[in-house]
Amino acid sequence: MVSDHINWISVLLILLFLLPLISGMLRPLTEARIFGAFSSILSWAAFIISAGLSFIITNTAFDSGGAASPLRQIPALQEAVDRQDILAYALVLLVLMLLFGGILHLIMLPVTKLLVLPLSARMAGWLKATRRFVHRLISAAWEIPRAAAMVVLLCLILSFYTALSGNAAFCSYINASKAYRLVEAGAVRPIIYSEAARAIPPLLDKTMNRVVNCLSPEGRRLLIRVYINGITVEEAVRSSPDIDNVAIDLVDTETDDYKKAKILYDWICSRISYDKEKAETIAVDAFAVTSGSTVAFEERSGVCFDMACLYVSMCRTVDVPVRLITGQGFNGAVWEDHSWNQIYDAKTDRWVNVDTTFGGASDYFDRADFWDDHRYPEIQGQW
Repeated sequence: MVSDHINWISVLLILLFLLPLISGMLRPLTEARIFGAFSSILSWAAFIISAGLSFIITNTAFDSGGAASPLRQIPALQEAVDRQDILAYALVLLVLMLLFGGILHLIMLPVTKLLVLPLSARMAGWLKATRRFVHRLISAAWEIPRAAAMVVLLCLILSFYTALSGNAAFCSYINASKAYRLVEAGAVRPIIYSEAARAIPPLLDKTMNRVVNCLSPEGRRLLIRVYINGITVEEAVRSSPDIDNVAIDLVDTETDDYKKAKILYDWICSRISYDKEKAETIAVDAFAVTSGSTVAFEERSGVCFDMACLYVSMCRTVDVPVRLITGQGFNGAVWEDHSWNQIYDAKTDRWVNVDTTFGGASDYFDRADFWDDHRYPEIQGQW
């Protein structure tokens, strides 16, 4: 078949480039179109200038710190500067962009009237004086920057897809396109490997860390979906009827939360084994496995996160206040990422540490020296 020898990615890129040119040829340039193009350039220039100025000023005001920051002279912003509050940073940046944008818009009004309008009229008059064929060719050429930008944008998207996607067959098909390879080598690769592009990932990481640090606990829960071992916490601790029935049967008529928590701890430690192969797989690709409470219960094995999630599910079923904690645990040789739990004991008014993973070898329910081999605790959920 002929279609077997056609690469449709190449066809798409060629069409994407030609269509604006054909449109320009069929719709010759007018004074209004010329004026609109120049106005768009001025608008983008105003946006870039206002964004650049706003970023420089905001960054300087926040990073100078201490009494040197002019923002500290505003009482409401003193704490925001001290805490390096990224949300306040974004608010100040937005306000400055709106302010500078408005000022630049006012400045450009006389420029538009005195320069852009007469230039547009002169260009339109010159085009009318040319032959019709020449007029249409110039109209088509006018669309070349837009056509080229569309092609580069699509190739940029395809490049990110081939880098991130696990669809090997489609990635190979994309790379087989001569048109794509030509644009990728000539335009996309210089963009991706430029110094500015290399600086983006670290900047995003830094910004995200600042966002997370300045959010309240409620804000984190509302805005950030935390993935651990390829699953969100909410999904990982989801129970099942079988888990609920076992938890209810285990505690039986016991009413003391501390004792109920110990019964559930003993059951998990004796029934759920640690899966070393799964831990090795997670170290390579956390999304390559299934994790959570139901997985540990059904397979009777799992990693620390699975056991901690199962403990959460069982405690919730019998109304024991419980937390899911992530941090680091010392395995006897090195510190590694680890998960464990805490349960609330109302009688002593404290959160009791519980580690069902380490509990397979020794007693880690309310252990006195618990923090000797646990560190950096972070609460991922509390129920």
